[in-house]
Amino acid sequence: MKTGAKSCAGRSLTIALQHGNLPLSFVLASFSPKRKTLRLPTSYDGKHLRVACIGSVTVDTIVGQGNQAVSAGGTSFFAALALASMGDSVTVFTSYPQDWRPYVEVLNSLGIDVVKVGDEIAQFRIVYRDGSRKLYLTSKPFRLKLTMSELHGFDSILFGPVAGEVEAHLVTEAASLNRRVGVGLQGFVRDFGPDGRVFNRKTDLNFLKGTFLISGSSREFSAALGGLKDVWGLPSLYKVVTSGKRGAAILWENQRAAGRADPKVKSKDPTGAGDVLLASVLHYLSSGFPPERAIALATRVASAATLEVGAKKFEAIRRSLSDLSVSPRYHHR
Repeated sequence: MKTGAKSCAGRSLTIALQHGNLPLSFVLASFSPKRKTLRLPTSYDGKHLRVACIGSVTVDTIVGQGNQAVSAGGTSFFAALALASMGDSVTVFTSYPQDWRPYVEVLNSLGIDVVKVGDEIAQFRIVYRDGSRKLYLTSKPFRLKLTMSELHGFDSILFGPVAGEVEAHLVTEAASLNRRVGVGLQGFVRDFGPDGRVFNRKTDLNFLKGTFLISGSSREFSAALGGLKDVWGLPSLYKVVTSGKRGAAILWENQRAAGRADPKVKSKDPTGAGDVLLASVLHYLSSGFPPERAIALATRVASAATLEVGAKKFEAIRRSLSDLSVSPRYHHR
């Protein structure tokens, strides 16, 4: 059942929680959401995408430069922020304990619906040091309980698992519904060491057959496929390969186009940039933009998202959109 919208407009929401024996201070930013009236240049015909984002919203403890912050995260969370900031209608299918709902209220305040399909929440510790990132899983989510009948009302479906909580066959089944299916690769290729350290493993990606878009980092694709050359052969219409600060490339048919990250952006928190990129590419391709234009715009949006932490990325993305030049000849397919 969808949760009702609860406004957090114009105030700061700080909630101290107890999850098992682990106390968490969850700091979520101030908002002045205008989601219901927001219109962007891509929506000239008055239509919006109806997107289901599927995957565990996480609790991320982010450590770096002597600072530590606790924030909501996960592909479905950051993708939902990006899509909602672009004016799309978004529903997140995720899991969380019944008495543990702070990020649900924040998503609701931004016009994003949340459907509960599990009882556990994933938790990560992300350590940035000396230009590198180390990721540790501290609490693993259970498999999400989802049926295809719940997805019939959406024209686009974005799968963004973080720790194997989405079964691969659900992607194949969703693609058979004749919907645009976008996939974030990371949660399908991750494995975990005894200390929770995240690493990528070789993975059969044939479950992508019939999907619209697959996106992942060059490291994730290399680990899954044993190299990057086989990305071209993946059974997805569009393939996006991200390369951190260098930007990203999109592959389709026998063509390739690249998008560069904005060099003027001084990143505050790169967490979720790849997820924002995935959602932005899905939005722009679905809006009728050619792939080369879609990747160029999406990399700029993803760069802007690094200016803020957690849910504050919503406003950072919205601010960046006014700087993007968009032609009115494009429209939602």
